Amino acid sequence: MAEPVRLNVSGPIVSVCVTGGEDGDAAADRSGQLTEQLETARAEMIQARDALLCAAAEIPALRQKALEAAEEQLVDLAVDIAAKVLCQQIQAQDYEIEPIVQDALRHVTLGGDVVVRLNPGDYANCSREDTDIPNGVTLMSDTSVAPAECRVETPGGIVESSVEGQLEHIREALKGSEAE
Repeated sequence: MAEPVRLNVSGPIVSVCVTGGEDGDAAADRSGQLTEQLETARAEMIQARDALLCAAAEIPALRQKALEAAEEQLVDLAVDIAAKVLCQQIQAQDYEIEPIVQDALRHVTLGGDVVVRLNPGDYANCSREDTDIPNGVTLMSDTSVAPAECRVETPGGIVESSVEGQLEHIREALKGSEAE
Protein backbone atom coordinates (compact mmCIF):
# COMPACT_ATOMS: atom_id res chain seq x y z
CA MET A 1 0.00 0.00 0.00
CA ALA A 2 1.30 3.40 -0.95
CA GLU A 3 1.93 5.96 1.67
CA PRO A 4 -0.34 8.97 1.75
CA VAL A 5 1.11 12.13 0.38
CA ARG A 6 0.56 15.35 2.24
CA LEU A 7 0.72 18.63 0.40
CA ASN A 8 0.56 22.09 1.73
CA VAL A 9 -0.94 24.49 -0.79
CA SER A 10 -0.76 28.18 -0.22
CA GLY A 11 -3.20 29.27 -2.99
CA PRO A 12 -6.54 28.07 -4.37
CA ILE A 13 -6.63 24.57 -5.87
CA VAL A 14 -7.38 24.76 -9.61
CA SER A 15 -7.55 21.03 -10.37
CA VAL A 16 -6.59 17.71 -8.93
CA CYS A 17 -5.86 14.52 -10.81
CA VAL A 18 -5.69 11.31 -8.83
CA THR A 19 -4.04 8.60 -10.85
CA GLY A 20 -4.56 5.73 -8.50
CA GLY A 21 -1.23 4.27 -9.31
CA GLU A 22 -1.64 4.68 -13.09
CA ASP A 23 0.93 6.60 -14.94
CA GLY A 24 -0.01 10.03 -16.28
CA ASP A 25 -0.63 8.93 -19.89
CA ALA A 26 -2.98 6.11 -18.88
CA ALA A 27 -4.96 8.44 -16.61
CA ALA A 28 -5.26 11.01 -19.39
CA ASP A 29 -6.47 8.32 -21.83
CA ARG A 30 -9.06 7.10 -19.32
CA SER A 31 -10.20 10.65 -18.67
CA GLY A 32 -10.51 11.27 -22.44
CA GLN A 33 -12.56 8.10 -22.87
CA LEU A 34 -14.93 9.11 -20.09
CA THR A 35 -15.30 12.59 -21.57
CA GLU A 36 -16.04 11.08 -24.99
CA GLN A 37 -18.63 8.72 -23.48
CA LEU A 38 -20.28 11.61 -21.66
CA GLU A 39 -20.41 13.69 -24.86
CA THR A 40 -21.91 10.74 -26.77
CA ALA A 41 -24.51 10.19 -24.03
CA ARG A 42 -25.29 13.92 -24.02
CA ALA A 43 -25.77 13.96 -27.82
CA GLU A 44 -28.05 10.91 -27.59
CA MET A 45 -30.10 12.58 -24.84
CA ILE A 46 -30.46 15.75 -26.93
CA GLN A 47 -31.54 13.67 -29.92
CA ALA A 48 -34.08 11.77 -27.78
CA ARG A 49 -35.40 15.05 -26.32
CA ASP A 50 -35.81 16.53 -29.82
CA ALA A 51 -37.66 13.41 -31.01
CA LEU A 52 -40.01 13.61 -28.01
CA LEU A 53 -40.67 17.31 -28.62
CA CYS A 54 -41.41 16.60 -32.28
CA ALA A 55 -43.79 13.76 -31.36
CA ALA A 56 -45.50 15.93 -28.76
CA ALA A 57 -46.02 18.66 -31.36
CA GLU A 58 -47.82 16.16 -33.62
CA ILE A 59 -50.27 15.00 -30.93
CA PRO A 60 -52.93 17.74 -31.44
CA ALA A 61 -53.11 17.08 -35.20
CA LEU A 62 -53.33 13.32 -34.65
CA ARG A 63 -56.04 13.84 -32.02
CA GLN A 64 -58.05 16.04 -34.39
CA LYS A 65 -57.71 13.50 -37.20
CA ALA A 66 -58.89 10.69 -34.89
CA LEU A 67 -61.88 12.76 -33.74
CA GLU A 68 -62.88 13.54 -37.32
CA ALA A 69 -62.67 9.88 -38.28
CA ALA A 70 -64.75 8.90 -35.24
CA GLU A 71 -67.37 11.56 -36.04
CA GLU A 72 -67.63 10.34 -39.63
CA GLN A 73 -68.04 6.76 -38.44
CA LEU A 74 -70.73 7.85 -35.96
CA VAL A 75 -72.66 9.65 -38.71
CA ASP A 76 -72.46 6.58 -40.95
CA LEU A 77 -73.58 4.37 -38.07
CA ALA A 78 -76.51 6.66 -37.22
CA VAL A 79 -77.68 6.74 -40.84
CA ASP A 80 -77.31 2.96 -41.14
CA ILE A 81 -79.45 2.52 -38.01
CA ALA A 82 -82.03 4.95 -39.40
CA ALA A 83 -82.09 2.96 -42.66
CA LYS A 84 -82.78 -0.28 -40.79
CA VAL A 85 -85.58 1.34 -38.78
CA LEU A 86 -87.11 2.82 -41.95
CA CYS A 87 -86.94 -0.54 -43.73
CA GLN A 88 -88.78 -2.16 -40.85
CA GLN A 89 -91.43 0.57 -40.89
CA ILE A 90 -91.85 0.26 -44.65
CA GLN A 91 -92.17 -3.54 -44.44
CA ALA A 92 -94.76 -3.14 -41.69
CA GLN A 93 -96.47 -0.40 -43.77
CA ASP A 94 -96.14 1.88 -40.75
CA TYR A 95 -95.77 5.22 -42.57
CA GLU A 96 -97.87 7.89 -44.25
CA ILE A 97 -97.32 8.60 -47.94
CA GLU A 98 -98.81 12.11 -47.99
CA PRO A 99 -95.89 13.85 -46.19
CA ILE A 100 -93.51 12.15 -48.64
CA VAL A 101 -95.55 13.44 -51.60
CA GLN A 102 -95.84 16.93 -50.05
CA ASP A 103 -92.07 17.09 -49.57
CA ALA A 104 -91.44 16.06 -53.19
CA LEU A 105 -93.95 18.65 -54.44
CA ARG A 106 -92.07 21.39 -52.56
CA HIS A 107 -89.17 20.82 -54.98
CA VAL A 108 -91.18 21.51 -58.15
CA THR A 109 -93.03 24.45 -59.62
CA LEU A 110 -96.70 23.64 -59.77
CA GLY A 111 -98.56 24.47 -62.93
CA GLY A 112 -99.15 22.53 -66.07
CA ASP A 113 -99.47 18.78 -65.88
CA VAL A 114 -97.99 17.44 -62.66
CA VAL A 115 -98.15 13.68 -62.17
CA VAL A 116 -97.17 11.94 -58.95
CA ARG A 117 -96.43 8.26 -59.43
CA LEU A 118 -96.85 6.06 -56.37
CA ASN A 119 -96.39 2.42 -55.50
CA PRO A 120 -99.78 0.66 -55.94
CA GLY A 121 -100.08 0.04 -52.19
CA ASP A 122 -99.38 3.70 -51.41
CA TYR A 123 -101.74 4.81 -54.19
CA ALA A 124 -104.52 2.74 -52.63
CA ASN A 125 -103.91 4.43 -49.25
CA CYS A 126 -103.81 7.95 -50.69
CA SER A 127 -107.24 9.13 -51.76
CA ARG A 128 -107.52 12.74 -52.89
CA GLU A 129 -110.32 13.51 -50.38
CA ASP A 130 -108.11 12.68 -47.40
CA THR A 131 -105.07 14.64 -48.51
CA ASP A 132 -103.87 18.20 -48.89
CA ILE A 133 -102.39 17.47 -52.31
CA PRO A 134 -103.04 20.54 -54.51
CA ASN A 135 -105.55 20.52 -57.35
CA GLY A 136 -103.95 19.99 -60.73
CA VAL A 137 -101.74 17.20 -59.38
CA THR A 138 -102.62 13.77 -60.73
CA LEU A 139 -101.86 10.71 -58.63
CA MET A 140 -101.05 7.50 -60.55
CA SER A 141 -100.26 3.95 -59.53
CA ASP A 142 -96.90 2.69 -60.82
CA THR A 143 -95.35 -0.69 -60.02
CA SER A 144 -91.84 0.65 -60.75
CA VAL A 145 -92.06 2.96 -57.71
CA ALA A 146 -91.01 1.39 -54.39
CA PRO A 147 -93.17 1.68 -51.26
CA ALA A 148 -92.71 4.96 -49.33
CA GLU A 149 -91.29 6.64 -52.45
CA CYS A 150 -92.73 8.76 -55.25
CA ARG A 151 -91.79 10.26 -58.60
CA VAL A 152 -93.09 13.70 -59.54
CA GLU A 153 -93.22 14.41 -63.26
CA THR A 154 -93.60 18.01 -64.45
CA PRO A 155 -93.08 19.74 -67.78
CA GLY A 156 -89.80 21.05 -66.29
CA GLY A 157 -88.42 17.69 -65.21
CA ILE A 158 -88.71 14.79 -62.81
CA VAL A 159 -88.18 14.76 -59.05
CA GLU A 160 -87.73 11.42 -57.34
CA SER A 161 -88.20 10.99 -53.63
CA SER A 162 -86.47 7.80 -52.55
CA VAL A 163 -85.58 6.44 -49.15
CA GLU A 164 -81.93 6.14 -50.18
CA GLY A 165 -81.92 9.72 -51.46
CA GLN A 166 -83.41 11.01 -48.21
CA LEU A 167 -80.89 9.06 -46.14
CA GLU A 168 -78.03 10.42 -48.26
CA HIS A 169 -79.39 13.94 -47.78
CA ILE A 170 -79.43 13.37 -44.01
CA ARG A 171 -75.88 11.94 -44.11
CA GLU A 172 -74.60 15.01 -46.02
CA ALA A 173 -76.40 17.38 -43.65
CA LEU A 174 -74.87 15.68 -40.60
CA LYS A 175 -71.41 15.64 -42.11
CA GLY A 176 -71.82 19.28 -43.08
CA SER A 177 -72.76 20.19 -39.50
CA GLU A 178 -69.61 18.37 -38.27
CA ALA A 179 -67.43 20.68 -40.32
CA GLU A 180 -68.86 23.77 -38.64
